[in-house]
Amino acid sequence: MELYYLLVQRSIWTVQLLITFLISSEGRHYRRYVYRPTAPEILPDATNITVHSNEKVILKCTVRNRRTKDVQWRLVRKRWPLTIGTEPWTTDKDISVLYSVINKTDESWDLVIKRAKPRHTNTYECQISSTQSNRRYVYLRVLAQPKDKRPGISLTGTAYLDLHQKVNLTCNATGLFRAPDDIDWFHNGNIIDQNDKQWGGRLKIYKRIQDVPGRMLISELIIEKSTLDDRGMYVCRSSENEASSFPVSILDNGVPNKTKRYGTEKVSENKSDDKNSNSAAFNSIHVVLITCICVFVSCNS
Repeated sequence: MELYYLLVQRSIWTVQLLITFLISSEGRHYRRYVYRPTAPEILPDATNITVHSNEKVILKCTVRNRRTKDVQWRLVRKRWPLTIGTEPWTTDKDISVLYSVINKTDESWDLVIKRAKPRHTNTYECQISSTQSNRRYVYLRVLAQPKDKRPGISLTGTAYLDLHQKVNLTCNATGLFRAPDDIDWFHNGNIIDQNDKQWGGRLKIYKRIQDVPGRMLISELIIEKSTLDDRGMYVCRSSENEASSFPVSILDNGVPNKTKRYGTEKVSENKSDDKNSNSAAFNSIHVVLITCICVFVSCNS
């Protein structure tokens, strides 16, 4: 009996030792692979950028495994940062941070300079918190000469419309450094006023600035239920004195108005000419017959 209890006790000890060993092994394994996370890092990208004055600049900074750390942008050898996270710490209104999530581990913290000036020439530093190992430097050079850009304007739409169809014209005006302040519309040489009685509330003009930083102003002219008086030459002119024209013809029953009107007049004139010619020919024949009769009578007598 004592031998039986001894065997049972040893079996229990063996099981306890085995459980203790397994727990300790799993613990070491868990600590080894779970409690040692990957340190944050800044991925490599362009380190030397040159742009022209008034161009938009984006300085890239892609961070991996950031977790709770802050990302800062600053000028080298400057005490105060330009940005912390997405918050600006500078009075320069052209500087901001563009943040986006790339995937589960990577994030983009790009420094954006809306309109670069020569004073922005410097070495910029992107860093994670304040650790020396997580820093990346980008040298930016801004040329004083602006990039070769020219103002321009274009006017597009539908040239031929049926009566009562909607007139829709789009004017794209591009400025040298920024979008033009305004666009004026003209119809047959007269400036267009939306409140003019001619349009009867049918005409609307919409304007919007395209893209960032915004060198293009788009103006759209819409006329509902077009009439014959709406035909003619339309012109859009930007505040930078660039202009473009576009002819619009309103068709009545599928025939252009001018063509129909002038064609009708021409046909009428032809008919009148034919009638006069026939009358003259008839009178000539009549005179010849009378002359012949008179000669015949005089000869017989």
